Amino acid sequence: RGHLTLRDPLVAMLHFAYFWVPAGLAAFGIAHIWPDVIAARDALHGLTGGAMACMIIAIGGRAALGHTGRELRASWALNAAFGLVWMSTVLRLLVGQFPDAYLPVLAAATLCWLIGWLAFLIGYAPILIGPSQKKTRGIPVK
Repeated sequence: RGHLTLRDPLVAMLHFAYFWVPAGLAAFGIAHIWPDVIAARDALHGLTGGAMACMIIAIGGRAALGHTGRELRASWALNAAFGLVWMSTVLRLLVGQFPDAYLPVLAAATLCWLIGWLAFLIGYAPILIGPSQKKTRGIPVK
């Protein structure tokens, strides 16, 4: 029933991040069995850039909202951050498949990665360093 998660971007992000666990492991296995199909250094990005980084954004974004008493709703910053880091992983996995366009594809992956984390920082730094919205018995927590 994973298709039902698309209604809530915060939940969908978790599912799309978990996608990279089996995909990254499969790519890494293929790299060891057939190294001419995908290089191990490229396949490893499925686990690091995909599973780990996307999960950090998905869980970190949700936790930042919940632990500061804010509504659990994905902002433009979280959506952009997650989408760009996810796309960066796809591009990084494809970089070896286009030897004639290696540098442009690698540059696109790098830009997606940098802009994605910048969006996360811009969107979530104020939430994490600002005042909490939590209330304890009607009294705001400082």
